[in-house]
Amino acid sequence: MNLSWQSQFASHVDCYFAEKVNFWRDFLPQALQEALMDKTVGDEVKVPLPHDDIILPHSSHNIFTLQRSQFNRNFLHGRMLDPRLGRFYPKIKNFCKMFREALKKN
Repeated sequence: MNLSWQSQFASHVDCYFAEKVNFWRDFLPQALQEALMDKTVGDEVKVPLPHDDIILPHSSHNIFTLQRSQFNRNFLHGRMLDPRLGRFYPKIKNFCKMFREALKKN
């Protein structure tokens, strides 16, 4: 997936390989989700998205306290990871606010 966007400073292109996208589990802006339905490899869609549709406003309901033991430091084979403030880690052990499907190994 190539995401092209403009900021006040530059033009940007972000590339992302989105394997196993799940429209039930994954959070996508509604317009993007509708445009992607029934598409296959190589298809292209163009969807204008306002900033507020991509980055949700801050909410204290989205901040969680975890134990260090819930973080798998060996997630990447051969590299030890340390949790960092502000990062999103989708595979946290014993975290009840996640869908069971998100916890399955890919």
